[in-house]
Amino acid sequence: MKQTKKDKKNIDTPCKQLHKLRYYKKIQDLAKQYHEPGETILIRVFYNHIYPIYPMSYSQFRRIIEEPALNSRIAELEELEEKKNEKE
Repeated sequence: MKQTKKDKKNIDTPCKQLHKLRYYKKIQDLAKQYHEPGETILIRVFYNHIYPIYPMSYSQFRRIIEEPALNSRIAELEELEEKKNEKE
């Protein structure tokens, strides 16, 4: 049976999610490295350190910073990928 575009899109979804979450993790780590609460303003950290490496809007940056339970979601998706690779 021939796969449609919709079927192909669903196959790669966990892999794409994992890639996106790892990207978010890098941005969060970089922001934590430069942001000192009470000393630096988050928007300055964004424009001086984040934006030159990862161009995006400030609102997107705020959504990434506020992403909940990022480490646990990454671990869960990595576990699914390992199980998928073991079956193949």
